[in-house]
Amino acid sequence: MIEQVNHNIPIAQQQHCGDWTVFSESGAVAEAPGRHCAISQTQFDMDTCRRVLSIELSPENEGLRGVLVLPVGLLRQDGVILQCDEAAPGPVLPFGTATRLGCIVELNFGAGMIASLQYAHGLYVKAVSAETGSEEIFPISLNGFCTALSLALSLSSSRAVTNGKAPSLPFR
Repeated sequence: MIEQVNHNIPIAQQQHCGDWTVFSESGAVAEAPGRHCAISQTQFDMDTCRRVLSIELSPENEGLRGVLVLPVGLLRQDGVILQCDEAAPGPVLPFGTATRLGCIVELNFGAGMIASLQYAHGLYVKAVSAETGSEEIFPISLNGFCTALSLALSLSSSRAVTNGKAPSLPFR
């Protein structure tokens, strides 16, 4: 008896690179055939086991697109500011929405921001607490970021090439 393989069933893989996780899914993904890849990091409060933050980025065109999820209880009208190490803070990014799972910020990184992330040790997210009005800083480790991004790009290159565009993000 010979079984037929259904090539439309997505196959997911996950690999850890330092503090980052690379997730790839091949098969029939909603947008296009090929492989969808993302890199992510999720941090938990060790005392309460609650998620403190989650960031997920996917290669798209010449940059990275993704989301940042922060805890509920931040002033939505103040948005967030991202800063790599001691570099100048970036522009204010607005919260898109808030759910019971957290406050969501859409991310869209171009080549300049990607280069900063590759050379930095940490990405710091600054937001204002709704309860106290004080600034809260959420550190994101960039340990393994370059390796994770390189792996995601190599895994998604077949998809990018099938879309007529090979990935060409800058690497150090």
